[in-house]
Amino acid sequence: MFFFFAGPFIPALYTGAHLLAARKVPLFLRVSGVLLLLAISQIYPINITLFKNLSGPDMPAWLLKAQTALFAALVMLFLFLLARDVLSLAAFLGRVFFRKKAAAAPPESPSRRNFLRGGLAAAFSMGTPAVSLAGGAVGVSAGTAYPGLHFTDAFLPSLPPELEGLKIVQLTDIHIGPLTSADKIRDMAAKAVSVRPDLICITGDIADGLEGYRAENGDALLEKDEAERLSTLAAFGLKTNLPKMERDLARYKIHYDTWFYESTLHESGYVAETVEMLTERGWTYEKDGALWLRTADILRENLRKGGKKEAEIEKLDLKDDVLRRANGFYTYFAADIA
Repeated sequence: MFFFFAGPFIPALYTGAHLLAARKVPLFLRVSGVLLLLAISQIYPINITLFKNLSGPDMPAWLLKAQTALFAALVMLFLFLLARDVLSLAAFLGRVFFRKKAAAAPPESPSRRNFLRGGLAAAFSMGTPAVSLAGGAVGVSAGTAYPGLHFTDAFLPSLPPELEGLKIVQLTDIHIGPLTSADKIRDMAAKAVSVRPDLICITGDIADGLEGYRAENGDALLEKDEAERLSTLAAFGLKTNLPKMERDLARYKIHYDTWFYESTLHESGYVAETVEMLTERGWTYEKDGALWLRTADILRENLRKGGKKEAEIEKLDLKDDVLRRANGFYTYFAADIA
């Protein structure tokens, strides 16, 4: 944690030292520039002090974008300067230790040499900050773009047969804040649901709570078996994160009248009753030990009633959905129907 806050001082101090060495720049501008660099390097402590969060919903989006772009520009400028200094040092050592007699050649004009040196120095001093700022702006733009789906197949040799074909959607590092609008969250949810996953996992900033549990309960879980550890941490995660989710949704003016656990649907028998009702209506069938919903037939019928042509329907590549796996467990899709 110390390095998280103190580490950014390194590029600021290194870049500030170069700025102070620029004697042609007035002293007050050099000092002001160094102070600005130090302030840019400490945007995280500043945000925590002013907004009680690194990038909370109460923070103006334009301010966070500007801070992030300036911080990225500072890092890039630091890397440019560091690379230049390393190359200069290597060239100096090369001249000292590997000096060779220059081949006979007409001496270069001193005025031309000075012109080239001055031109390169001016290009570096003016171009490097410009490139750094542009790179920072591009990075912020890419980082705040709408997320997309990336598909990958996981081959697990020891996977139980009943879990074969399980589809998992992972949402990671959502970073709810000024750069994550309500529309972006809706877009993420729509994309996740569109692939009809069996399981949706949310990881990253809103799924981190182990250290909080240890702070409250110590290392008691180390003596427990795996099942009890998972059950205890799941309960702790729900207790800790659900109030945060409610609070974050409220900041986006999103309110739900009733909150309940999905497990209560299964415990009440409502999911099983719903699946039984679908079976009685002839909307299900069994295959490979699992119970399937005739999703494709149901959607085709509704699309035909809506005036869709057969050629248009075929392009949709409609597929049926599993309601109950071969191991007897109901899918999330069954719970959603219930």
